[in-house]
Amino acid sequence: ESAMGAPVRDKGLGRPTKRDRRDLEREFGSREEDD
Repeated sequence: ESAMGAPVRDKGLGRPTKRDRRDLEREFGSREEDD
């Protein structure tokens, strides 16, 4: 339902897109690198 390119995390779907993941890694210091 979310348009491509739109921040999924803002919709609260709990499933960030690859694009958002890069943003999250940048904002959170890429602490999810342990995945």
